[in-house]
Amino acid sequence: TTKIASPRHEKTYTAKIFTTLRGSAASTSASDAITKVQIALRKRDSDTCIWLTGSSGNFNKSKQTKGKCSTYRWVTVTGSSSWSIKFKKKLPAAKYELRTRVTLASGAVESSFSTKTNKSLFELR
Repeated sequence: TTKIASPRHEKTYTAKIFTTLRGSAASTSASDAITKVQIALRKRDSDTCIWLTGSSGNFNKSKQTKGKCSTYRWVTVTGSSSWSIKFKKKLPAAKYELRTRVTLASGAVESSFSTKTNKSLFELR
């Protein structure tokens, strides 16, 4: 399971100084090692699905299905039990949704999301 340390859910941050997302991850079994941790970061815009493409800080639009973003765009981050991604440029002021997931050696992929652990809605101003 993954847990987001920063940004915290329903918090607002200063866009000028916000450059890193971080958190932790753990396997549910000592014999099933973490192989990767990924994030999906979306600008919350009512008309489009705008996803982070990598640590460059660039975003791309994707199609909606029935008014919702149909797929997440996952980006692999640095680290495993302690993970982070530092952006090469500052993220623009906007409202965001962040989701995180872990993949284990067995192939199991975290697939449920909660604002208590691996989902955060936050804003940069």
